[in-house]
Amino acid sequence: MVVLVDSPTSKGLLTIDLVKLIPKSKVEIIDVEHFMGGAPLVKESIFRKELHDIDFSRFTNTLVGFSNREGHILPQWASILLAVKFEQNNVWTTWADSKETLYNQWLLEHLAMWDTSPYVNARVSIKGCAEVTLSAKVYMAYARKLLRIAKVVSFGEKCALVPISKDVSLKS
Repeated sequence: MVVLVDSPTSKGLLTIDLVKLIPKSKVEIIDVEHFMGGAPLVKESIFRKELHDIDFSRFTNTLVGFSNREGHILPQWASILLAVKFEQNNVWTTWADSKETLYNQWLLEHLAMWDTSPYVNARVSIKGCAEVTLSAKVYMAYARKLLRIAKVVSFGEKCALVPISKDVSLKS
């Protein structure tokens, strides 16, 4: 989302709120214990049955995170099977124990598809204060992408922008 900031000190500044890039979907965090049928250890037959019995229609327009709050020992195939089965039903998933972790992962996975054309040769600010806590990893990834195309990259709010880079080779 592109927002043009109206301020005498930020004339022509495009502000990017990374949180606005996240889809307005429901979020559900599911513990893997749900797929264990009450067993203390993962048994493939039980795991597959529990996964097979899921009504995937309830996950329409939902981002799903899987967690392991009880610390069960999981074979690698279990998380792969979860991801594949949900993907086959058009449900985006990741390994996450909170909404924030899920959103951070979603932003990182979708960075390659982000349309940066509005920011070419522009003065760009990455909004710092957001209603969702984003990791430094997310901010770093988006800033690196902007560095290649934007004339100026800064971080923060319009009242307190921190300069990140200025490409003097880009002329307007």
